[in-house]
Amino acid sequence: MRKARFFLLQLPIKSKGMSNNKRSLYFLFPGVIIIWGIAIWKIFGSFSDEPTARQTPSIVINNPEKMVKKDTFSLLSIESDPFLGFIYKKPGKPVKPRISPPIEIEWPVIKYLGLVSDAKISSKIYVLRINDHQYLMEAGNEEEGVKLIKDKKGLIILSYKGRQKEFLKTN
Repeated sequence: MRKARFFLLQLPIKSKGMSNNKRSLYFLFPGVIIIWGIAIWKIFGSFSDEPTARQTPSIVINNPEKMVKKDTFSLLSIESDPFLGFIYKKPGKPVKPRISPPIEIEWPVIKYLGLVSDAKISSKIYVLRINDHQYLMEAGNEEEGVKLIKDKKGLIILSYKGRQKEFLKTN
């Protein structure tokens, strides 16, 4: 009898659950394929070059919208803490002085005609023509706003309205 029991335990027994699983696979497998097919269709359809048809609204409503004024306000600067009492001081940026471009000064017509000097006298006298007027000037003299500063070999340095310029001897 023992042998018979052992033989019965080894036989495969068909259950109702196994056949139900196979039946459900017949319905679920096509459903999964349909869902994945729709998803892939949507993805590849979005990359299509065909323009999509846009519908234009056929009803036009001419109700002007009311303009609402924006409420504007400004905050006052905080000078001190109302609870603790200490004063706020914002670090300021150092103010750089604005350097204006140099103003071009229009010099009068000046010609350096030459030098007059004597071997006995140590001072030199220069002959200048300023705006068609001839002047005899020494270093440090000023005529018509033009000041003779110094001379170098063959040229002189003149100052006019704070600007300096060199002039060569003209023939």
